Amino acid sequence: MLLRGAFIEAPDNMDLFRCYCLEYQTTCLDFQTDAMLRVHAAAQPSAIHGNGLFARQFIAAGEVIWAFDPPFDVRFTEEQLQALPPPAQQQALYYSSFEKHCGCYLLTGDDDRFMNHSDTPNALDHGDVITAIRDIQPGEEITLDYNQLGYSFRSK
Repeated sequence: MLLRGAFIEAPDNMDLFRCYCLEYQTTCLDFQTDAMLRVHAAAQPSAIHGNGLFARQFIAAGEVIWAFDPPFDVRFTEEQLQALPPPAQQQALYYSSFEKHCGCYLLTGDDDRFMNHSDTPNALDHGDVITAIRDIQPGEEITLDYNQLGYSFRSK
């Protein structure tokens, strides 16, 4: 496992958990259980490229589409990547993106990784949260402007 974590406390309402990173012995962050993809969306063939992420519901402008959610989403360093066996390195590189701003890889645990590039995107990446720039209709592909992300995709 790239990032080991355990839930160490859960409030009565079960909406919020405290994540404890065993590897670093530090508190990571608070996150809500409805994180990851926050809207009903699914991967399907795209006219833009390969597969894309398509809305299965109406998404209002400003609505959160996705949020970083450990332990389902992980970040790992080049050093951690190199410690993996070669087949695992290939899988990690295929399914992750490299975040230049932090010098680490992002591997997400849901279909958000299928968001394709558009010069006229309908979503905006704010770092650990992606929101709709404008209303997105059911069946419409959810897209980002990769140029604003600071990501690179080494094996794609």
